[in-house]
Amino acid sequence: MAKETHAEIASDMNKIMLKMGKLRNELEKLAGECAITEVDFDRAVALAIVRLKMGKKVIVKLDETDIDEVYESSTTAGVEKIAKGACWKQQLKMLQAEKKYKSHITSLTVLQSTLNAKQSIFRHLELNP
Repeated sequence: MAKETHAEIASDMNKIMLKMGKLRNELEKLAGECAITEVDFDRAVALAIVRLKMGKKVIVKLDETDIDEVYESSTTAGVEKIAKGACWKQQLKMLQAEKKYKSHITSLTVLQSTLNAKQSIFRHLELNP
């Protein structure tokens, strides 16, 4: 395997730092998406709970053609479970946003580790030309 030169390592480090900057910007957007989807889910669950406690129907669309109707539950725990189940689409969006955010954090961590390794090699080459 050929040895990397100072210039190649410096170029690699620069590319990594640019990728890290891009990921940080994307993380800010994803954090906003996580917050919005979490609020949407919480709001939908709260509204479903209110409807159920008022004895109203909560309609659960499983897909575009299949519709189930859910009625008031007799227990508080049951109402919450039914409400969360009725809001499965909002919960799915929230979980997808969280997973995407966590994936970007993992990618950023990997880039940080790679940058640290390149910096160590760069310092070693400076001390031992």
